[in-house]
Amino acid sequence: TPELHRLQPLAGLLRAAVVHASELLARPLRGPSPRVEHHGLVAMLDPPRDDLAIRAGVGRFHDAAADEGSVTPAIRQAIQAAIDTSSIAGLAGATIVPLRQGEAVSGAIYVEGVASDDGDRELLEVLANQVATAIQNVSLYELAATDALTGTFSRRFMGRMEDGTDTTSDPAMATGVSPFPAPAQYDPVPEAYR
Repeated sequence: TPELHRLQPLAGLLRAAVVHASELLARPLRGPSPRVEHHGLVAMLDPPRDDLAIRAGVGRFHDAAADEGSVTPAIRQAIQAAIDTSSIAGLAGATIVPLRQGEAVSGAIYVEGVASDDGDRELLEVLANQVATAIQNVSLYELAATDALTGTFSRRFMGRMEDGTDTTSDPAMATGVSPFPAPAQYDPVPEAYR
């Protein structure tokens, strides 16, 4: 799925993952896909204590990341159980898919809809593995693009933003970037060598 592999903020990636999972569960065997309302969320384990935190939601869970009280204790327990067992679980008309990379589980996708057969489960596992990899890529990109001391984007990233070579069109990616260009004396590549 190309949406999962483009550079984007983590929240956008996670919302796209829920929508994809919902669409997989709603697809008919033949013919066009029906228009579906997507309802679900992504919960991640926050280090160092591995607390469960809602990172993004769609549909009736749209505000779940800001208001974690909107997610019932039963849903939280089912998500935690799916993470602990590292296996797909069901809960009253919903499916929970752990986000795995190798043996490590970083969270889970909770989506309203039932994985009715092994084919659905297999597709959801493939999607969840892609999402887990994309999450790691976002984290690595943010680590490489930000200065460890200040937490702001690095000069190299700033230069890419200024000359238009950055592939990001989402202003949310530029949260740590100053709107003012860096002074010329800090330019790592002298004008004579461009």
